[in-house]
Amino acid sequence: MVHKNRSQTELLAIFDSDPDRAEEKYLELFQHLARYFEWNRSQAPEDLAQEAFKRGFAGLQEGREITTGDPGGFFFGIARNLFTRGLACHPIGTA
Repeated sequence: MVHKNRSQTELLAIFDSDPDRAEEKYLELFQHLARYFEWNRSQAPEDLAQEAFKRGFAGLQEGREITTGDPGGFFFGIARNLFTRGLACHPIGTA
């Protein structure tokens, strides 16, 4: 597998080709992910939203591709995995 080293701008381009719109969409999705964890009574919902992005972007840098039309679905899938695996119940790094 070829490891691609993508810049932050390239990674955000999955949300929109316009950098300003891409950042807006990223921040909007961040808030949706944080609310998802908050609604599920998770500890540190913003940290968990950030963890979902961290894992998703790491996967993209390793060559993984988003197969859905909406990148939000990709990151929500990661968030659901974090929640169902119990990581949302423990501080990051202790589970």
